[in-house]
Amino acid sequence: MGFWIELSELLRNFGFAAAGAVGAWLAFMRLRPASAQASAATEQAELAQRNLSHRLFRDATNDLGAENLEVRVAALFVLDNLSADYPLMDYAAIQVISAYLRRRDQTYDSQNPPIDVVTATSIIEERLTLDGNTS
Repeated sequence: MGFWIELSELLRNFGFAAAGAVGAWLAFMRLRPASAQASAATEQAELAQRNLSHRLFRDATNDLGAENLEVRVAALFVLDNLSADYPLMDYAAIQVISAYLRRRDQTYDSQNPPIDVVTATSIIEERLTLDGNTS
């Protein structure tokens, strides 16, 4: 009689182990699509962020040619923020700001330069200081 009790307990324990293994496998199979969906959502968010930064960069570059002084200064601040937030855009933003300063055909008093020139030079100076490229 003791043999049959031990055998039934052994079979019961194996049954529980098998049920646990099947349950774990089912849970894993259920989580796989959720993990793939989360990964796809992360990729979409990164792509949307990259597209936004590129659009902001393009718009700011276009706005540097605006007639309105406030629009040009805002574009300079956008380029500065983009270069701070996205290190890969830092070089391009500094090159655009430098080109903006080089192509200015207006003459001005060196004691009182326009605010867009002051802003552009301070951005470049700040970036060079942050990069450690000051001389």
